[in-house]
Amino acid sequence: MLLTLFVKDVLRDQAKDLSDAINSAESIYLMRSANLELRREIDEVDMNVNISRREILQSLPRGSKVKKLPYLMTGLDGHEGRLARILSETDGEVDNLQRLVAIAPPTFEHLKEFGKLYWQWDKLRLEIIAGPITPIGEKTTGGSKVISEPNRNYYSEARLINSNISMVGAEILDDAHYTKEKRERLVKIFTPISYVLIGFGAVVTVMSRLFGIECEGAAE
Repeated sequence: MLLTLFVKDVLRDQAKDLSDAINSAESIYLMRSANLELRREIDEVDMNVNISRREILQSLPRGSKVKKLPYLMTGLDGHEGRLARILSETDGEVDNLQRLVAIAPPTFEHLKEFGKLYWQWDKLRLEIIAGPITPIGEKTTGGSKVISEPNRNYYSEARLINSNISMVGAEILDDAHYTKEKRERLVKIFTPISYVLIGFGAVVTVMSRLFGIECEGAAE
């Protein structure tokens, strides 16, 4: 009985639970990745539209009124808008990957690589948050021109980190899949063993009843 419980309830069930958890984490990771990619495409289209609006507004003669054309109104300057979007996208990438790592720990090398990228991302994010962003509508001054150049650099760095995180995510996803396959093989091994032990226990119980074999406690 103890051997049956150990094989079935400890070895087999733990391997199956981990396999199911990794399978669920993989599905969630892939779905969130697809949603992030779709949002990235939508943001890119929206950004191009905003830039076109900005160019149209700048091409209008001085004194032109656009109150009757609300679709020409825009929010942020193109570079600042792209920076805000890449920040949001990378936050989503990092959060999605952290969820997968929490359930299916990757290899030490991949985990170390992800930790390095996370440190670079967090440092860059704090630098960006600490810096000012120039909304459109304000007059262009020497100061605002100086601000736009670092934002372009920040955008390039954030885009590179985002791309690297995606590549590391693919490697960590492979690690999770490999771990799931190992656990599934263990489940396939322990399942028939547990059935054999259960059948053996049933045979021993029946034989003891037929031949009147009882333990000392029962005999007393």
